[in-house]
Amino acid sequence: MRTLIDGVRAETVSEVLDLADGLLSANHALAAAVLAGGALETHLLHLCVRNNLTWTGEPSIGKYDGAVAQARNEGTVTVYSATDSKVIGSWGGIRNDAAHHPTKFARGVDDVRRMVDGIREFMARVP
Repeated sequence: MRTLIDGVRAETVSEVLDLADGLLSANHALAAAVLAGGALETHLLHLCVRNNLTWTGEPSIGKYDGAVAQARNEGTVTVYSATDSKVIGSWGGIRNDAAHHPTKFARGVDDVRRMVDGIREFMARVP
């Protein structure tokens, strides 16, 4: 049953990234960044829940990544590398800029396309 649930969740997150691709095709980088960040946040939540990791405060990309980093540093479980955490932090920053400072959002379609592609690759490598 868990495999089925994981498959449905992965497909749903992938569909959100497909929506971001569509927005990028229409030159809507800001909206695509918000959607891609939401897909990443959902995937990180899934990784935390599956690995019994906890976080404090409001859920976010940073909180989930912090829970993974804490487990990695304590030697409890390695979900992904410290280098992955750096990239995730960058993607989280792009998403936060788009969602919380839309009038100052300075990323173009190419930047957000790299973000979407990177999230897809990360999700495939760390399912």
